Amino acid sequence: MQVSETKSQDERAPLLPQEVWRGKGQVPVPVPMKRRDIPRGADTIHRAFIPDSLMIYFTSVDTAPFPEGRAKARYYLMFDSGIRQNRVLTVEGGMAALKYQVPGGPEDPWPHVYAEALLRKVTDTQELTKRLIEFAEKAKAMVLDAFGEKVGDMYEIQSLGTSPEVQGRGYGSALVTAVTDLADADGHDVWLVTTDAYAFYEGLGFSVVRSATVGDENPMWKGEPIVIRVMLRGAKPRFSEKNINAV
Repeated sequence: MQVSETKSQDERAPLLPQEVWRGKGQVPVPVPMKRRDIPRGADTIHRAFIPDSLMIYFTSVDTAPFPEGRAKARYYLMFDSGIRQNRVLTVEGGMAALKYQVPGGPEDPWPHVYAEALLRKVTDTQELTKRLIEFAEKAKAMVLDAFGEKVGDMYEIQSLGTSPEVQGRGYGSALVTAVTDLADADGHDVWLVTTDAYAFYEGLGFSVVRSATVGDENPMWKGEPIVIRVMLRGAKPRFSEKNINAV
């Protein structure tokens, strides 16, 4: 199970109805991400996550050199892994991107997992490692408590971000809706972990089913405790000609 570290600021921004974004009557069209989109996608995720409260909890103790470059390298690995599995969608070539997993989907390729683990082992401070483990353990416990073994039969939204320049145009909504439409067609629920973006997801039919805090027992953290939330959207029945005739 992979738990998303952060969600984008776009998810907290007011989102215009898709039919009126840019005032041109156009709608954002999610498509599978290509490898040529990865550099822009990595930059998008990095910049979108900067103001996220959980990301601040992590980056405030990341004192190793080249933090931006290292973050983008991790996102590059994330997207490359997702593209290999055909599990990354994008709008406008990386200006917004979403990575997801399907029921029974494969784990990330071991070279990607090893490369990220090595990068973190070499550069992460002891305090950063402690905070990452704190988050991962609490998130995993909530997911298992909420879903148990059923989590393996659900879709998961693992990461979502929109470039600050295009936030508010409905890109994030379009990407999430593309995944929930796939899940509805298959009859599966969708879950995710988020912090600040819960209101955005509530607007798309998700509900908070579990919550916990990180940082509240850490004397080195001077900010407010960060609330992490597990959210669920149940599968919605798809209307068909057979359904309509039955009514």
